[in-house]
Amino acid sequence: MFTERTSVGLDVHARSVAAAAIDGVTGELVQAKLTPSHEHIRAWLGDLPGPVAVAYEAGPTGFGLSRSLNAAGIRCEVVAPSKLQRPAGDRVKTDARDAVHLARLLRLGEITPVTVPTVEQEAARDLVRAREDARGDLVRARHRLSKLLLRQGYIYSGGQAWTGAHDVWLRRTGAQLDSAATRLTFESDYDAVLTVKARRDRLDSSRAASPLEPAADAVQLDDILAQTYAQLLTTPDVQRQVAARVPNSSPGELDAAVSVEVIPATRLLEIAALDPSPRRAQQLANTYAEVFVEAQQASLTRATRARLDRLNRAAAPHGLTFGPDPATIRQCCLGGMIGNNSCGARSLVYGKTGDHVHTLDCVLHDGGHAHFGPVARDSVAGMAGVEGELARKVLGLLEPERERIVSRYPKVPRRVSGYN
Repeated sequence: MFTERTSVGLDVHARSVAAAAIDGVTGELVQAKLTPSHEHIRAWLGDLPGPVAVAYEAGPTGFGLSRSLNAAGIRCEVVAPSKLQRPAGDRVKTDARDAVHLARLLRLGEITPVTVPTVEQEAARDLVRAREDARGDLVRARHRLSKLLLRQGYIYSGGQAWTGAHDVWLRRTGAQLDSAATRLTFESDYDAVLTVKARRDRLDSSRAASPLEPAADAVQLDDILAQTYAQLLTTPDVQRQVAARVPNSSPGELDAAVSVEVIPATRLLEIAALDPSPRRAQQLANTYAEVFVEAQQASLTRATRARLDRLNRAAAPHGLTFGPDPATIRQCCLGGMIGNNSCGARSLVYGKTGDHVHTLDCVLHDGGHAHFGPVARDSVAGMAGVEGELARKVLGLLEPERERIVSRYPKVPRRVSGYN
């Protein structure tokens, strides 16, 4: 509810501020054109009948004016522009009219304020955004360089791109380009990649003061984000959201999950907004739950999973490679490839994953162990243990539909998950 005598709307720009004030007692409307100087604005507000409340739209000028006015004892609200009500037929838009409109909405209590971050939180936001900009610039620079070489017929096939080995290949390939103009273009694009990568790495290793403890010594950006999110994620509402998504979770487990180990800084950099508003808290709760579950799953599989690109890098010095090569070679694990019999561009020559699997030692869903290998169909009925039980269940599902599968399923030499 609006309690002040005078409501003020400010339309703030980089070089000017349009101001409008409505006196709730006399109904008088006072308008002025001000400079963006905080001292000038405070002096003008001081001449109005008090107490005074101010509103202006969130925008590129930031939150400095709001902090300055609130520090001077003047209530100032920063308004979400997308939430402002405006008559459908009102098509004339000027700075002065916008200021009056804000003053009226403030008096009516029809504004939606945004959370004003602290100086330290805003600095952390800027740092996160700068890092994200550098990441995007690096992706584009690498794309330009790789597509330049692709147009010249050069394709890297020595494993994962943008590694030390790939960098050696890039420099060697660039020196082999025939045209002087193409070599100059390559050098320009290659330098751009190095420059942007160095900028990203500097941001990753930067130090800043913690937004939670402004007087503390400088700490790593990772610690800033981890501490800030730890503060937000341990609120009761967020904890309830997490508990609802993670079955059988105890309060101690949830508290332990809010840590640098469980929520890595790389993930925080992707979702960081440092805004403790209810809407953001809800988003954080969802993310927290996802990260918590992912961390638990990763802790179970990290020791045993083997990624295909790592396997091929280890096998390359011996002149070996695993034939099937899905497009997701840098993400797929051998367990998943075995599960759906993955193929790839070379599977027509080297076969699918199933062609290279002889026996399997497996850990089952209940923690039990099983060994699977070739078995004659007529011996399945007499097989003992969990292997026999599973084999009989599989045959029980397939045998009734065997003739239809054999007659109708297409003879495709690619991935044929489910019917192999």
